[in-house]
Amino acid sequence: MGTPLVSVIMPSYKSNEKWIIQAIDSVLEQTYKNLELIIVCDEPTREIEALIQKYVKNDKRVKYVKNNKKFNIWKALNQWIFLSEWKYIARIDDDDIWDDKDKIKKQVEYMEFNEDCWLCWVNKVLNIDQHWYNKNIVYMRKSDSEIRNTILQSNQFSHPSVMIRKESLEKSWVYDVSCFTEDYDLWCRIWKFYKFCNIDSSIKYRLRNDSLWHKNFFKVKIKSFKVFWKYKKYYPHFIKAFILRLWDLLLPESIKKFLLNILKH
Repeated sequence: MGTPLVSVIMPSYKSNEKWIIQAIDSVLEQTYKNLELIIVCDEPTREIEALIQKYVKNDKRVKYVKNNKKFNIWKALNQWIFLSEWKYIARIDDDDIWDDKDKIKKQVEYMEFNEDCWLCWVNKVLNIDQHWYNKNIVYMRKSDSEIRNTILQSNQFSHPSVMIRKESLEKSWVYDVSCFTEDYDLWCRIWKFYKFCNIDSSIKYRLRNDSLWHKNFFKVKIKSFKVFWKYKKYYPHFIKAFILRLWDLLLPESIKKFLLNILKH
């Protein structure tokens, strides 16, 4: 198989057995085989641990890390990013799916032939709910310049879609654990210096009512605004982004829907 080029890191906490099977299988069934999968599990149940151990036994690419207590997910990711030996880092949660079996292959091939690309994302995200129903499809912006023009308005990436050069993370540009929107902060920080790129691929992203993002929705908005303010001088269209963020932060959802309906008519 050769030396792996890609380390895939999957954090897991109180995972649903069906979901984590789908997530793991979507990694191992990638047509690009030159990878390792590191599953970092906090306080696993016996059933989940036995399930993961089966994968470890049957596939040498799977590595299992057990934490007997719950750690901050971003601290755990930082730890395993540094311990990884490979050229590229990819992330997937234990409830998401890489439905395109060529996702990693496409990303590796593109980044190997485009050395100025430091982060590569996919252009389509299919949001699904807890019962596997399709919610909507989000088509991501396609170019580095398009993203730069809108990055202050909101996080432009779905985290499980991203592959990044480890070298950029080794320059102390790992996740800032003081944030609640650590991935958004990381993209803004790296993008000050490097180019990002996009490939034609897709992932499935699960929207959960019990997710940290959902439970801390307003806190996420506040933290996201702080990240926006932190990087405001590095990216264009500050005024537009400022107005949109105030709109999102201050107005209740009911009023926003009412105003949007008026504008449509």
